[in-house]
Amino acid sequence: MCFDFLNYEEKQAIKTLYRELRQRFDLLNEKSAEAMLPFVEKGIAFHHAGMMPTLKEAVERLFTSRLIKVIFTTETFALGINMPARTVVFNELRKFYGNFYGTLKTRDFYQMAGRAGRRGIDKEGFVYSRINPHHTSGQEVDRIIYGFPEKVESKFNASYATILNLYSKYKEKLYEIYPLSFHYFQANKHSRKNALDLLYNKV
Repeated sequence: MCFDFLNYEEKQAIKTLYRELRQRFDLLNEKSAEAMLPFVEKGIAFHHAGMMPTLKEAVERLFTSRLIKVIFTTETFALGINMPARTVVFNELRKFYGNFYGTLKTRDFYQMAGRAGRRGIDKEGFVYSRINPHHTSGQEVDRIIYGFPEKVESKFNASYATILNLYSKYKEKLYEIYPLSFHYFQANKHSRKNALDLLYNKV
């Protein structure tokens, strides 16, 4: 079955827009951008961290034009950008967490599922997921969907390399900037003092 989500007028519009974007971002001779063209012409695209940043930007602009009807993405599409959709579909409720492959955390699920339903456009949003009972139990599904979002913790690492990079950019203002960080906010009074002392000593 060949899926095609665009009518004639939409096809012409997206062809024109995609060519303009490829020209603007110097992607006319880029093979990966050319490979996406047959999908784009049907209202389909993909987006992942391994793509060229300029191609990702082009896809994001196509999506916000509402001419892309189906987009296959990794979680990068849900981070830091306003890309609402009417429906979100999870291929599975598992992901790679750096050194292990496990079930989604509740906060990660809602970060991605929260894209469903565009304010001012949709009256409701839909979220679906494929469930493999051999990998994800019913209890795990309940925990993912109905659990409390896990605590967010700062991963700031005050290594010499980090401090030097920050100091080279901010100089003495670094001592004013650090107390505004999330790491400082989460620390108790004793830890804050130790962190500031460590900062002064390393610089």
